Amino acid sequence: MRSRLALISCIAMSLSAACADDLIYFEENGGGGLPRGLYTLDPNTGTAVLRATVGGTERFFSMAQQPGTGTVFAVSVPGNTGLWTIDVDTGATTFVGSTGIETLGDITFHPTTGQMLAIERNGPYRIYEINPATASATLLSTSNANARCGLQFDAVGTLFGFGINGGISQVDATTGNTTFIGGPTNLLVLEDATFDSSGTMFVTDFDGDVFRADPATGQLTLVHNTGMGTGLCGIVAVSDGCYADCDGSGTLNVFDYICFGNAYSTNDPYADCDGNGVLNVFDYICFGNAYAVGCP
Repeated sequence: MRSRLALISCIAMSLSAACADDLIYFEENGGGGLPRGLYTLDPNTGTAVLRATVGGTERFFSMAQQPGTGTVFAVSVPGNTGLWTIDVDTGATTFVGSTGIETLGDITFHPTTGQMLAIERNGPYRIYEINPATASATLLSTSNANARCGLQFDAVGTLFGFGINGGISQVDATTGNTTFIGGPTNLLVLEDATFDSSGTMFVTDFDGDVFRADPATGQLTLVHNTGMGTGLCGIVAVSDGCYADCDGSGTLNVFDYICFGNAYSTNDPYADCDGNGVLNVFDYICFGNAYAVGCP
């Protein structure tokens, strides 16, 4: 079921418009009176608000959303890399398992196959396929320092990576070969990267900066600083999905109506389609309108 707060607020804004992503970053230390946790960033205004505190001491260098399920995964480093899932609305983390590989600093999902890839932050910079259900790692290739950070697929499956101080390259996961594109190479530590659904790329620097990145040139444009000093790590653009696709199958059909009916009967907040806090016939009308509009 495509539940959750982002979907509800999206529908409340407009049934006819496509929903925007939530751009979320993880700050591991906190500072300036703000806690360790997940923050939602509006890149157009440069403002961020606390979304959820995150307990523990894990250093989540990278986050990525799994296609289809919408689950957000993260890797904790240094040392033997752990694979986790994160509920971005509550900050709750669940340990999936250990990869058995030292310091896999970045993860990404192929947009169509769902394959999860990861790369070592330190040499020899090997690229692995990770099983998201078990965290087991399978070696694919050995790359180089030009791809050691910010490993990220775009919407058509082109793979990019960054050097630790910046500079973007295109990456061949099968061979590990990289083709340098360009960009500044004077960052403290480039940590993570993500593409939103519009195709805009964002990257984080451990020093607290979030940049908009041009994958064609490597040019970086500053959009935000956390004001918390060092400790900025993972970033992920979480898709709000399509409200009418209640069962998350990617196809609108009668099962979405059944799914909505089940949500309504169990008083799931998802069923409050019109966002007025009361479940009634108008929510069915609202859902029908959303279904008629379809998914982008």
